[in-house]
Amino acid sequence: MGAPNLTITVEPFELSSVAFLPLAAKTNHDTAIAQLALKLSIKNNEAKKVRVDLIHVSFKKSGASGSAGPKDFSVKLKIPAGASTDWWNDPDKNIILPFPAPAVIELALSCDGFDKPATVAFPLLAHKSPTSAGSYHFPANATELRGDEYWQGASSAHWSGGDQLFAYDLNVAGWDSTNHTWTNLLPGKKGDKNADYRVYGKSIYAMADGTVVDFRSDLPDNPNPGSFPATVIDYAGNHFYLQHGD
Repeated sequence: MGAPNLTITVEPFELSSVAFLPLAAKTNHDTAIAQLALKLSIKNNEAKKVRVDLIHVSFKKSGASGSAGPKDFSVKLKIPAGASTDWWNDPDKNIILPFPAPAVIELALSCDGFDKPATVAFPLLAHKSPTSAGSYHFPANATELRGDEYWQGASSAHWSGGDQLFAYDLNVAGWDSTNHTWTNLLPGKKGDKNADYRVYGKSIYAMADGTVVDFRSDLPDNPNPGSFPATVIDYAGNHFYLQHGD
């Protein structure tokens, strides 16, 4: 039956290319890497329902670009005729690439009842800050740290829901001289109070000039520190969103 008639669009998309996020090396002994998190919007142009069973992601090498192996994602996306659906990365679907990254990404969507996949290909391009400086500020101030503390972050580890694909989870760690380990708790604290955590009360700063597009400050502090609140009103918690580009 050939390939299904699907329209496939990809986010994040910048300068006619699929954008990935360069990451610093984990340690000074490691090489730099990049994170690719995808959101696909798939429109079914067939006159009947289509079921997407497999999303195959592959890469092409070009010039000084690095090489990366293919990735397969088993899915069960049932798309009615004329309708659209979305698929995105969650932490277990993030793709870690070498940096420099491959030059081209190819997507092949295999569907039940079709002997060929629907395919698209796009250039791959590193995300570039839309700010005039071409970069972002760190959202914290080192002068607020105690002498034995530092900021730590985790990437490629955040639940996305489609809108937090490139989120960084930031925390503050310090040296526990009694147990000879790094910890995010203050000395002698158990973690049952918000103030037990080194990060609590630290200021946060805008990473670039921008427009505040959303703001919330009416939610109480986490009543059970160290765990996700049992009753979730807003996954973002107290927050503000700043729009820096498009």
